[in-house]
Amino acid sequence: MPDYLSRDDVEERAASMLRRYGRETGRQVKPPVEVSLIGGMLCDLRWEYDLIEDESTLAALYPESQVVTLNELFADRFEEVSGFDRFTKGHEVGHWVLHVDDPGDSSPPLDAGTNGERVFCRDGSDDWTERQADWFAAGLLMPEPRLRDAVGRYNRMSWPIIEKLSEQFDVSKEAMKVRLEQLGLAYVDEETGRVYRSRGDAQGQQTLF
Repeated sequence: MPDYLSRDDVEERAASMLRRYGRETGRQVKPPVEVSLIGGMLCDLRWEYDLIEDESTLAALYPESQVVTLNELFADRFEEVSGFDRFTKGHEVGHWVLHVDDPGDSSPPLDAGTNGERVFCRDGSDDWTERQADWFAAGLLMPEPRLRDAVGRYNRMSWPIIEKLSEQFDVSKEAMKVRLEQLGLAYVDEETGRVYRSRGDAQGQQTLF
C-alpha cells in the first residue's frame, strides 16, 4: 500500500476506473455515474444495509468478504439527501481501489471488526485514507471533463445552477459545491452566501462597491 497518494493520483485512479467501465460495457460513461454497478462489476463488491451501532460510522468496507455495509442508523439521511448514498458508495469503492492491495493478504488492519477482519469505515475522520476516499468518490461521480462541460453551458454561477448540476450528477448540493470549488469552477463567499464563477470574480465584484 503506498504511503501517500496525491489528489492528482487519486483523480487518475477514478478516471481510469471510468474508462475501464466504459470499455467493458461498451457504453459512453455519462452522469449520473452508475456507482453501484461499477463497484459490483469491477471490484466484485456487494452492497447491503445493516445496523452498525457506532453512530459516527456511515458505512464500512469488509475487504475479506468484499461487502460494503451502509449503516441503517442513517437510512433516513440516505433517503432524504439526494445522492448521499451514492457518494458513500463511491467513498467505499475508493477504499477498495486505493487501500486494499489484496483482500486475502496479512497486512496490518486499518481497523478490525469483531471477527478480526479488516474494516475501512467512513466516519468523518481526518485520516488521510478517508480524505483520499472522498477525493476518489468526487472524481468518480463528478468526472472533471464532464463537469467542466456541464458548467460551460452557463454564463454565471448561482445556487440554482449548483442545484441543477447536483441533480444532473445525482450528488448532494454540498458535494457539488465542494467539487466545483476544488476544480476552480465556482467560489462561494461564506459571509454573504453569494456564488461566483471564481474567487477572482468575487474580488472583482467587491471592488465595485
